[in-house]
Amino acid sequence: MITIGAIPDSTAMGLEVQADVMIEVEPGMVESVAVALSDYDEVGYLATTTGHFNLSAAISVASQADLLDFCENSVGKLQGVRRVEPWVILRMYKAFETPTTALIEAAERARKGAE
Repeated sequence: MITIGAIPDSTAMGLEVQADVMIEVEPGMVESVAVALSDYDEVGYLATTTGHFNLSAAISVASQADLLDFCENSVGKLQGVRRVEPWVILRMYKAFETPTTALIEAAERARKGAE
């Protein structure tokens, strides 16, 4: 199956805060937590992972306060979630093989500096 879709530039859409949210889930609960998280517009990517965390979610929100609220009140309160650890992304240069506004601007500055 092939799905074709657009890759939004979160920053250009006013979603200034991006984070990889690492989620530790109780045994046997990963799929139910994943299904619940998939309903949130804030979640752009969701995957099962290895290590201390069972799930990784790419989150885009408007502010740090919104990130805190999402982690504490949306993710953290889901049945089966033990721990939530957001890793704030300071600048995203490329997403799914597509350059972001940050990469385009950085390349332009580098080009001007080389002249």
